[in-house]
Amino acid sequence: MNILFYQEGVHYLLRNKKAIRATIQRMCKENGYELGNVNYILCSKRIIKQTNIRYLNHHYYTDIITFPLSEDPKIITADIFVCIPVVLENAQRFSTSAYSEVVRVLFHGILHLIGYDDHTPEDQKNMRNAEEFWLSQFSLLLKTT
Repeated sequence: MNILFYQEGVHYLLRNKKAIRATIQRMCKENGYELGNVNYILCSKRIIKQTNIRYLNHHYYTDIITFPLSEDPKIITADIFVCIPVVLENAQRFSTSAYSEVVRVLFHGILHLIGYDDHTPEDQKNMRNAEEFWLSQFSLLLKTT
């Protein structure tokens, strides 16, 4: 099990990586998944748009793109691109802290891999509730360490 963080075209200091990793590990385990290797690529708008065009034929910016890589659906292995500038813009738009929004998006990618979706309003509500739950678990973990 490895959760690694890379940067491509941005400089962002991600704090509390140990607690982020522990929360993701628990998220997977409690939902019946084994955690394999997850690579987070914190990237620029240019990189996320190029990735969107190349792999999804979408010609726009997004905050996250998740690429599942495991042949076993019960093992979470993925490359997850997180566009830091878009996440920071969203934090302002939603009146939340930049750090909280970054962590939310990191968890959002894992939630997609463990079966959550966000296509319908009901799916979006379930996804948001799961994000809030895991953010609260992450916050509790930070208080105990």
